[in-house]
Amino acid sequence: MQKSPVTPPDGLAVSQGENPQDHTASPGDDGDDSEHWSVKNPSSVENESDLESNVYNKSTRVEPEEWEELDPLDSEEIDDSDYQGQLFTLGEIPAVKNRFETVLKNRLKAEMERNPPLFPWETKASDFACYLDVIEEQRVPWIAHKQNLRWSVPIPDPVFAQLLSPCQEAIQSSLREGAKLVQVVETLFPHQSEPLNELTHRLMLGWARGEDPVQNLTLPEYETANPEQQMLMTLLAAQEIIQALTLTCDLNQAAIKQQWLTNLGVLTLEAEYTQKDGQSASLKVTGHLPDGGHLWLTGADVQTTAQRSDRGSLRLELVDPQPDHTYRLNVILHNQDQHPLSFAICPQSFR
Repeated sequence: MQKSPVTPPDGLAVSQGENPQDHTASPGDDGDDSEHWSVKNPSSVENESDLESNVYNKSTRVEPEEWEELDPLDSEEIDDSDYQGQLFTLGEIPAVKNRFETVLKNRLKAEMERNPPLFPWETKASDFACYLDVIEEQRVPWIAHKQNLRWSVPIPDPVFAQLLSPCQEAIQSSLREGAKLVQVVETLFPHQSEPLNELTHRLMLGWARGEDPVQNLTLPEYETANPEQQMLMTLLAAQEIIQALTLTCDLNQAAIKQQWLTNLGVLTLEAEYTQKDGQSASLKVTGHLPDGGHLWLTGADVQTTAQRSDRGSLRLELVDPQPDHTYRLNVILHNQDQHPLSFAICPQSFR
């Protein structure tokens, strides 16, 4: 049977260089040769219908259900307006909020402990720079004594706490009083040795003459004071703290007493240095504690301790102590998260 030439449907044209008569099809043909047609007018709905019926075989047609399936993640028309409602119910939101606030608070606290904020007069963080809540966790209940000191009263609690730590170290050294004051206050005013030494020298001269160099001096609030006034105020406060933490005992003289106010009550310490004829010298320390705690006296390669579970008195004794040597007395109150409060006990021989 003679094959008739196949003509392209209306609206279609043969690609350039091809002969339409080369593209023939028989009634039983699979239509493989249809791939050689090139569509020139795809916008015509009628042409598309004729092309589908003449070119594509039903066995190779892709069903609409297959190509119309969409990946939900790739769709831009998915409605997510109720997404939050699917994740949380109204009753769960407070629990999530409380958990978030707790995590945030713990992270902020940890960050402040690692990088304490600086006071206006500081250029870098010091070993004692921290917020009051952090200070109180470590030094409760010792800050309460500030109200009993004349020049420490106007000092803010964080500044007083910053002075307390270096003062406890300074009293253990053999430096003169003026050098101790400069060493302590320099922790708050680094790189200010020259003005600190000048102020300290003026104070020491007045005290040596039996005068009060700041008797008629009116000082502003610490926060509004200029740097020189702040230095003066902290020098005066440091001098009071050092005196309150030092017990100097002369041989065979009356016992020396010091008191320190805590938030649990008054801590009272008494120290006495005695020697009877033909006997070894003795250094006796008595502590009246406002709560259970213990005392620890150490120095010159010797130590002695005593403790009790409730408020009351404790007694320590060192036999044949080394004269003119400074002994450290640590006081710790039970059930308190704190560093010990350190005193200096100084037995003095005749000169």
